[in-house]
Amino acid sequence: MRKITWLSTLLLTATIATPALAGAGLPTLARISTGDYQVLLQGDSPTLHTGTNTITVAVADLPDEVPITIQFVGPQGQSIALPLQPLTVLEGPADAHGGDHGTAADDHGDEAHGETHGDDAHATPSFQARGKITLPETGPWRAVIQVGDQTETFPFDVVYGGPNRLFVGASGSTMAGALLYGAITCRRKEA
Repeated sequence: MRKITWLSTLLLTATIATPALAGAGLPTLARISTGDYQVLLQGDSPTLHTGTNTITVAVADLPDEVPITIQFVGPQGQSIALPLQPLTVLEGPADAHGGDHGTAADDHGDEAHGETHGDDAHATPSFQARGKITLPETGPWRAVIQVGDQTETFPFDVVYGGPNRLFVGASGSTMAGALLYGAITCRRKEA
């Protein structure tokens, strides 16, 4: 029977826990009311940062003929458009009405929040898109969201980008240590 040391237990626990720290789902950047529509902006991180940001946009009950555009206006007045590519839900549980997941949102009234109706049904916004935008500088930025003929502006603070060096260093060291320990243990068993 293999004996597990306290060091290998610690390394294994830290390695397994590191990806779980990210949590489920995308962080919400803003919920913006633009006229008759609720626009949900989600990002690849909880704040906008310098460099490339991936932003997901979801709008409930948005008719196909209503266009949506998003511009980010910087502290120096520069304007950068967020190019949106529609998202398609490829698979998922059937909704409570027996339809396919990924169709237009049902009419329970809380589609933008993704609340559950029934055992395994999830409301899906009628419009979902994702785009990448590169923000060149920190400071106060504004998102100008236009849905049809209605426009709303929302302020954002853009912070210095890049990964948290302490987190990257700690998780990288933990994973490297676990791999090194495993390699040494295997070599000792072979010898």
